[in-house]
Amino acid sequence: MTYETVAHYAGSIATVVFGLFFIGVLIFVFRPGATRTYEELAKTPLDDDEIKD
Repeated sequence: MTYETVAHYAGSIATVVFGLFFIGVLIFVFRPGATRTYEELAKTPLDDDEIKD
C-alpha cells in the first residue's frame, strides 16, 4: 500500500463519518418533542431572577 492509496481511503472514510455525524446532529436537533426544550432555553436570558451567591 502506498501513501496515496491510504490517503485516498482515509479521505473517503472521513467524509462518510462526518456526513453521518452531521445527519445524526440534524436528527437530534429536529427530533419530536425538542421544541419545548429549545423554547425554554431561548427564554433563559430573559429571566429576572437574581443570582444568589
